[in-house]
Amino acid sequence: MVTDRKRKRLTATKYTAIVLARTVVAVAIILGLYALVPIDKGDSDQTVLFVMTVLGVIWLLAVARQLVRLRRSQNPILQVGEALATVVVLLVVCFALTAMMIDSAPGNQYSENLDKTAAFYYSMTVTTTVGFGDITPTSHLARNVADVQMFVDLVALAAALRALTWAVQPSSKRSNRRSQPSAESADAGESKTA
Repeated sequence: MVTDRKRKRLTATKYTAIVLARTVVAVAIILGLYALVPIDKGDSDQTVLFVMTVLGVIWLLAVARQLVRLRRSQNPILQVGEALATVVVLLVVCFALTAMMIDSAPGNQYSENLDKTAAFYYSMTVTTTVGFGDITPTSHLARNVADVQMFVDLVALAAALRALTWAVQPSSKRSNRRSQPSAESADAGESKTA
């Protein structure tokens, strides 16, 4: 006989398996598309800027989608894990593609020529702030893009930490925060009545 407790555990196990499978599939699709995307040699700065903008919009849409899922999740900690995996991998891939496009321009853009593996490696070292120094940007455009990547990485890290701290709060606290007015709005209401 299946008790409610066993049913809940089975449901939680199924949910965990679904989230893990969704994460693995999303990461595999992102990496597969990265491997398949053609990069034309000699792209102009305008093309690089356009591709960076498109990739940035795709990344922001992925972040928004994950935030919606996080708000509706029955297990927010699992959802934060899925969001981090997919959003960080997508971020690394976006900047790796950008680095490859920059490197395809005439002149020395980086300390060595970047293929897809080297570009992914470079982007990963910048994202993780390891920065081994074996591949470095040498042109102004490459340095500016590296600056943008570092800034976006810091913002993404701060947002990830905030999402994680939100997810580990008891669910009653999370729902109370959503339904209660903020202290500032309550203070403003009191000053109007006084």
